[in-house]
Amino acid sequence: MIIEATEEGGLCFGLQEERDWEIFELLVSDAQGRGEGWLAKRLGVMLDDEDWDEFVAPGLTSQFESEVARVRAILRDAFEKSQHQQREAEQVAEPKEKSPAGEESGELSFEDLDDLEEEPPVIGEVPITREDSGTWYSVLNQARLALEGKWKLAALEDEEGLDSLEKIEPERVSAYLRNRFYTRIQAMLLEFVLDL
Repeated sequence: MIIEATEEGGLCFGLQEERDWEIFELLVSDAQGRGEGWLAKRLGVMLDDEDWDEFVAPGLTSQFESEVARVRAILRDAFEKSQHQQREAEQVAEPKEKSPAGEESGELSFEDLDDLEEEPPVIGEVPITREDSGTWYSVLNQARLALEGKWKLAALEDEEGLDSLEKIEPERVSAYLRNRFYTRIQAMLLEFVLDL
């Protein structure tokens, strides 16, 4: 994955492998609310607080749900665009012809060496515009709070340590790595995009 600043003041993630899409799919999944009282639990609010239930929770829940929906729509559009571009590229691409001598001898040609040195091509781009940066930041934060609430990741760092990952359940390690990735994106948004 390549991360670049855009001329318009945003960020753009250049995805180089199909599994890169999974990271962004998991972001939406991690950020979504689950079950009754999910927001209060995530934000550490007392569940029997009547003012919270009546005045605060409905507005915040609606805001968070619309932010997740916006990020999901951006990702869906980016994925559809990448699929369209891949189909167009496949239609235009012609198979490379190998020289008969190279096939018979098993030797590589100079063109083959050039191909080996190149980085994997970008198969899709996920943009974070300046206008959507606050929404992305919020969704990333919701995902991180949800992961922390479910997997107690701070305790993983503090108590258990990360020296022996094989002793930790794979789902928790995955949650930890996603949390770190989300933290890095938030840091880049704060440094390069958000006007605070």
